[in-house]
Amino acid sequence: MYNFVKKNVLLLVTYLVLLLAGFVPVLIYTKTDLHLFLNHLHSSFFDIFFRYSTILGSGIAAVSVCIILLFVRIRYSLILFSAYASSGIIVQLLKHIVFPGIDRPVEFFKTTAELYLVQGVEFHNHFSFPSGHAATALAIFSLLAIITKRKWLKLFFLLFAVIVSYSRVYLSQHFLEDILFGSVLGILAVIIFYWYFHRLKIAWADHPVQYYFRPEKQ
Repeated sequence: MYNFVKKNVLLLVTYLVLLLAGFVPVLIYTKTDLHLFLNHLHSSFFDIFFRYSTILGSGIAAVSVCIILLFVRIRYSLILFSAYASSGIIVQLLKHIVFPGIDRPVEFFKTTAELYLVQGVEFHNHFSFPSGHAATALAIFSLLAIITKRKWLKLFFLLFAVIVSYSRVYLSQHFLEDILFGSVLGILAVIIFYWYFHRLKIAWADHPVQYYFRPEKQ
């Protein structure tokens, strides 16, 4: 674990700084005031940008990346799938059992304020906390950041995780605290399973899947 932290200290510190920066307005402002303020920050460009970038935090995106990683190293695919599945289960348990009464912005503001809503988006009304998209986005892009050796790519992947997570607030599918907590679940799941699968002595997982279909393997 020490070596893992040493190799990814820039990534981890940057994430913690961004996380703390996100919690500051959550602690200072009310849920209502903060979301209404963020909701007024919109443009036609970002309507399109966030409408499509939010797809990268979906289950389809996670499974797609898992398949791609099979052709890089099987171990990476196992890490991502385990992180995505476990964080997803925790998210659903929290949504439906622990915090079932927390409405999403469109329902929360239904009778008190008129939100700016992006056309063409299918809006959800209930089970707001925490954000599954944010958990998935951090699972995908934090793992990609961890396995790359280039520092600028590590920060690029982290930035993209932040963008995909924030898309849920921009689209009024979640409140800011929803995506912050969801992101913590996603990145923690990746760190835990990265450590776990690297402790397992499974040599077959260190090859890409195509390695086992080479002619000499027949």
